[in-house]
Amino acid sequence: EADGNIVVFGSLRGLAHAGARGDARAVIVSFDLGAPQLRIADHIGFASGSPVSADPEPHGLAKISGDVVGGLSSLLGRARQPDRAFNPEIAWVEGGEIRIDSYQGRLPA
Repeated sequence: EADGNIVVFGSLRGLAHAGARGDARAVIVSFDLGAPQLRIADHIGFASGSPVSADPEPHGLAKISGDVVGGLSSLLGRARQPDRAFNPEIAWVEGGEIRIDSYQGRLPA
């Protein structure tokens, strides 16, 4: 969790929350974005396709259903790279959704 950007020089496998205090301009950069969940400010995206809805269940548990929250659909169905070739990737918020693309040395505008 970070107030600003998160940069990982390796594979990101756990939950990452950039812009934790509400900075939707924060980004997450990693050589391999394999995290099951990414958060940027108040935007949440799931790699496995089972998002949490905004309506909690009676016991305080989140309700799982529907499509991807936050536009992380580019991460769904993406094959893992078994040869360990790293291609830097970046996640950012655009149009209210989390987007992921190859990192080309520039931050999104």
